[in-house]
Amino acid sequence: MASNRRYLKGRRLPLPVVAGSISGSPVMATNLGGVALVDRDAVTGLATVDKEGVFDMVVTGAVTAVGQAVYYLTNADPDLRLNVDGAGRQFFGYALETKAAPAALCPVLVGEASGISEIAALGVSTAMLADEAVTDAKVLASHNDGLNMLRIARATFDPTGDAGMRTVAVHGLGVTLPAASLILSGMFEVITAFTDAAGASLTALQAEATEDLMADTGVAAMGAGVLLDVVPVGTAATAVKTTIARELSAEVTGAALLGGKGILVVTYVETE
Repeated sequence: MASNRRYLKGRRLPLPVVAGSISGSPVMATNLGGVALVDRDAVTGLATVDKEGVFDMVVTGAVTAVGQAVYYLTNADPDLRLNVDGAGRQFFGYALETKAAPAALCPVLVGEASGISEIAALGVSTAMLADEAVTDAKVLASHNDGLNMLRIARATFDPTGDAGMRTVAVHGLGVTLPAASLILSGMFEVITAFTDAAGASLTALQAEATEDLMADTGVAAMGAGVLLDVVPVGTAATAVKTTIARELSAEVTGAALLGGKGILVVTYVETE
């Protein structure tokens, strides 16, 4: 039997806790969350902390569903430490009853993953990474020699949802490829069948030049669920290269569309 084992189990541990912590307080020792079982020792700053179980504690904010996450933020007042708002706080556990917005007692299950901080959208910076060396140039650019990522561009042509796209005209799809993009392959997925008044409407897809991604295609061939090939099929003869930054577009000719929706997906790499 190992002679160096300090505790049989690690559920209850003496941990450093913030001043003001008393028995029953939610506490966080860096990334170890739990509930103080005794008052904080004024000399050592320690308290015995239970890292498992369900405890009635004051939670601020409305709990609208059982199992909603509860978050922790250090405060000298234990009743101000738990909140349903995760911004700038660490995950603590799960509420087991619903409650109104004002601070009030709520049974909280201490979570096994307590101590994890919530990261806001777009909140990851290079300083958070080990070598602090990830840059936009490294992630976004694929025109340097070496191992690069194959890019995927997706654009939606939706005459059903946007009446402006039904007219006989070239319609930009809102997705622009960089200059020197070499388009290798792709497909056009029809989500909603394309329709017109008399079957005379044609739709083409393009990047650099007219019909270079998909030649004029009639509504009869654009039924719901149909997958249509694009011109580039991974060969030098069929590849399309942009000379400048180009917006993917759909061109309607012959007659106006009444409706339809499709998603264009192309793969590409950046060259020179």
